Amino acid sequence: MTAMTGQGEDRSNFGPIINDLRTRLVVSHVHREGNSATHRLARLGLNCTQEIVWFEESPYLIHDILFEEGL
Repeated sequence: MTAMTGQGEDRSNFGPIINDLRTRLVVSHVHREGNSATHRLARLGLNCTQEIVWFEESPYLIHDILFEEGL
């Protein structure tokens, strides 16, 4: 978060990626309570024993969580 909201060019190892993302994304901090869908997905990732990968269509699990949150 600090890197993304920083001013000036980032000269770290990830600088080129961060500088590119700054021009493409709007980043803001949201507390866990304000984004429960993301919090649920993060907890799922920590507890998941299998790898979940998708290329075109996102897994139904993500659709279900977003639907439940009204997003």
